[in-house]
Amino acid sequence: MNEVIGDMSLSASVEIPPKLMELIRKKGWKSLTEIQEKAFKPIYEGYNTLIMAPTGYGKTEAALLPILARIIEEPVEPLAILYITPLKSLINDLKKRIEWWAEQLGLVVARKHGDVSSSERSARLKRVPHILLTTPEGFKIDMDWASQFRKYYKNVRWVIVDEVHELVSNKRGIQLSLLLERLKAYTGRDFQRIALSATVGDPEEVANLLFGSSQRPRKIVSVNAKRAIELNVDVLGEVNDEDSFWKVAAKKVLEHVEPPTLVFVNTRYAAERLHEELSKVENLKVAVHHSSISKELRQQIEEELKEGKLDVVVATKTLELGIDISELKKVILFRPPGSVAAVLQRVGRAGHKLGGVSRGTIITNDDVETLDGYTEAVLAVKGIVEPPRIMDAPLDVLAREIIGMVLQEKLLDPEKAYQIVKGSYAYRNLDKETYYKLIEVLVKNKLLNWEGDKLKIGYMFYRLWSFNSNEKKWWSRSFGEFFSVIAERDTFVVKWGNKVIGDLDAFYVYKYLRPETKIRLGGKTWKVISIDDDNMRVLVEPATDQGGEIPLWRGEEFQRSPLIPEYAKKVLYEDKPEQVKVSDEAVKKIKKLFLSYKKRKLEVPGNDLFYVEKVPGGYVISGFIDQRVAEGLAHLLMYKISSEYTAAVSVRSSFTGFAVTVEGGTAPNPLKLLKSVEDVEEELKKALERSPHLVQTAKEIQLSFGKLGKVTPEDELIFQEAMKQALQKYFDIEKTKKFIEGLKKGEIKFKGLKTKTLTPLAAHVMSLPAFKPWLKIVESRIITMLKGEAFTAEELSTMLDLSPTTIENKLKEMRKPNSKVRVVQFIDVEFGETRWALLEDLDEVMKKEEYADSFKPLDMHESFTMYFRTSPKDEYSIRYFKPLDLIENPEKILDTIKDDELYEVKVMIQGDSLLKNITPRYFYVPKKALPAVLLNAAAYIQRVRRTA
Repeated sequence: MNEVIGDMSLSASVEIPPKLMELIRKKGWKSLTEIQEKAFKPIYEGYNTLIMAPTGYGKTEAALLPILARIIEEPVEPLAILYITPLKSLINDLKKRIEWWAEQLGLVVARKHGDVSSSERSARLKRVPHILLTTPEGFKIDMDWASQFRKYYKNVRWVIVDEVHELVSNKRGIQLSLLLERLKAYTGRDFQRIALSATVGDPEEVANLLFGSSQRPRKIVSVNAKRAIELNVDVLGEVNDEDSFWKVAAKKVLEHVEPPTLVFVNTRYAAERLHEELSKVENLKVAVHHSSISKELRQQIEEELKEGKLDVVVATKTLELGIDISELKKVILFRPPGSVAAVLQRVGRAGHKLGGVSRGTIITNDDVETLDGYTEAVLAVKGIVEPPRIMDAPLDVLAREIIGMVLQEKLLDPEKAYQIVKGSYAYRNLDKETYYKLIEVLVKNKLLNWEGDKLKIGYMFYRLWSFNSNEKKWWSRSFGEFFSVIAERDTFVVKWGNKVIGDLDAFYVYKYLRPETKIRLGGKTWKVISIDDDNMRVLVEPATDQGGEIPLWRGEEFQRSPLIPEYAKKVLYEDKPEQVKVSDEAVKKIKKLFLSYKKRKLEVPGNDLFYVEKVPGGYVISGFIDQRVAEGLAHLLMYKISSEYTAAVSVRSSFTGFAVTVEGGTAPNPLKLLKSVEDVEEELKKALERSPHLVQTAKEIQLSFGKLGKVTPEDELIFQEAMKQALQKYFDIEKTKKFIEGLKKGEIKFKGLKTKTLTPLAAHVMSLPAFKPWLKIVESRIITMLKGEAFTAEELSTMLDLSPTTIENKLKEMRKPNSKVRVVQFIDVEFGETRWALLEDLDEVMKKEEYADSFKPLDMHESFTMYFRTSPKDEYSIRYFKPLDLIENPEKILDTIKDDELYEVKVMIQGDSLLKNITPRYFYVPKKALPAVLLNAAAYIQRVRRTA
């Protein structure tokens, strides 16, 4: 690694102990790298230090050597150094690298992660390591559960966190920040913290998260040198269908392969499909590497790749981080990854040696994606990287750490725990009221119990996180999953009758599937009949026509970095950097996009200019835009239209714009709707209640709180937390506010275009699948509103800020037998309006003063005829009744009806043809509600007749 020739010297005024100097010479190094020199003094002197440098600069040794210098001078007790890294496979590589130094100084190194055998894990109790390599999850298991080994953590003096840029913007980084505060409290020592990172946009934020409450002085060290990068951008040829797509993709990949080559894809699905096609090539040694592959096979592939025994490995993020593949010649990115940081990280796998050149190719699909890939390539060679986005106090992560502290302490003082939590940078603003509300939820759901003023584990914890896989309930998880905040990939089972057709990614279902949608699965077209999100089932039937969407799997879609729309226009007009090569076909794609606007005498849209184009049912607004702003604007339009017009609205959003359409009509003017937004944050929250984003987020976090079943607004803290996290993840509220303010002030222009064909960016937006409102939360709101009451659709519409048509359609769904909570309708005899009540509350509603008259016929002895049928295809059956019979002996009529559910019920007065026009009709009537329905019909008919 360190092959720079020169005299061994340090610019810093620190003497390297002779023993360490001897090892450095033994290694064959003539000098330290620049980053190793810069980091030595601050680490040696006890500073919390963030080390930033490209791959191959020896960051691991930059952190380790000054610590070893200290250990040589001041012997330590094991466990002295905790080395944390986000990837298990990185640990295997690091252990060999660190052991070379450690063993010659008499230090023991051990590793601990999920793929390490139980015998190796238990061996660390017999021979306690001075240096332990683990993941954030392994660290948590030790703090929460490993009571025998945990005592050695008391000796920790240094914590090194590797590849920290991979952790800071997600929940694993937040979890780690809390674990470090717990370790500080446990050791009673302000241990030294060292973080290793690739270049990041805001190093201070990274340092804040990792250094937390530590009072040590801090230092950020970096090198000006950038990794030498050469990037090609190429594009696929024409593709007609999915099968030919993967054949063309494999052919294009092979054009760029220089064994050994790593091919990165964005999803496991793409990895498998591309590997399948490449495997058909004779004499090509190819393997696939992703998180679903067994640990043994992953390790074998890594070794064979390092040894040059494989030509191509197709991989997801699993090979993105610092595994040393020194002989790797090239990296291919199949489709742009969506961020500059990911391009740098992935391409950095090649030319791993110091002074080496990282060579990569980005393969794109169409004109817009080619511009996207080119933009990412230009920014990568210029070193313009996204700043990290640290989540704000996620309560699901905190819930698991509170439980973890209870497991550790057996009886936990919540006040002491609060002070520990506040030490984490992510939770510095957490107020005590929210903290105790969270504890109340955990106690209510039996994950925790009070014992006096202390907290202990509740019985539901071991039922939810179960040791015994044979006794697991449908809602429980394996015990090991408790220690990880990496969301498991939920899937819906797709069934036709009792036959399983396949499965679909949950987020795909929430975002795109609705009853009547057609999808392609297992080579056939299916029509969706119903979606059961409680039991995670999609019921389908064969579609009579062909077509239908090929479902996306999670990860096919991703949010692009805001840098891409910000720079996409600029790179079109700037000189191409020498390090970026663009194939003739890719140049044609980019020119085609650019010339398409030029021929129409149009500026490429974005920044302060957006084009509005008419599409069937609505409009597409195109222009380069921060994707989280586009998502916010699309959601606001969806909210406005579903509130004021119809729920049959669909929206699309991308870094190229957004679109809104209405089924069977035309969407209102989007500019007017957006200008009518008064409070962006509040209206986005309301929009989220109709969004699949909220459902998905709630699903991901609910088990951390011990919540089973559906999350509804009545689960106040969990619901609000899901809302907060969805807002943070999918939207940029401040930028969306500025955009709408710009519209209102005329600083951002929407220019209408009349064209026969859509402009390129507009066409890209419309090529994306549309998503529709998810109204299950509306259903739970309706249930809450109706408890003990009866409202009209119009009244509920006003209360819920949804169009009356939408509410009425939802109520009609809820009256059907398969509804989890059923509603029934009756006629308010005073106003002639249809009211709706919960079936379970019907007896109570009938007794209420304001509704009682609607169930009290004026003449109890009058005879009526009931017509009923059990399905739309049946003939009507007839029964006769008097209201008095229904009150005194309802079983008399009920016993004559064999079915428990009636599709339709209508009531008439015998022989009175004049009243046929006001015959009351009721649909989906459960048998037990029939007496109330008949009394209502009789009361209504008698009052209408009296006033006629």
